[in-house]
Amino acid sequence: MKEVARVDKVEITAPYDAQDANVVKLRLGNTSDVSLTESVQGRFVKVVVQGVLTDDGSPAGATVAEIVVL
Repeated sequence: MKEVARVDKVEITAPYDAQDANVVKLRLGNTSDVSLTESVQGRFVKVVVQGVLTDDGSPAGATVAEIVVL
């Protein structure tokens, strides 16, 4: 399998806010945009997520809810 993109540090676009966590409202999720420098043909996309960004040492972290390939 050929690796065509790699992101080593993800920018948090909508950080968790504990003071706002109990407010019922529509929330925007975090987004990441990866643009390729050349066209790639393929049938499958494999996304690998490693590690978490926490300061409490817990293994808890985000999940991937949706991937869009254009």
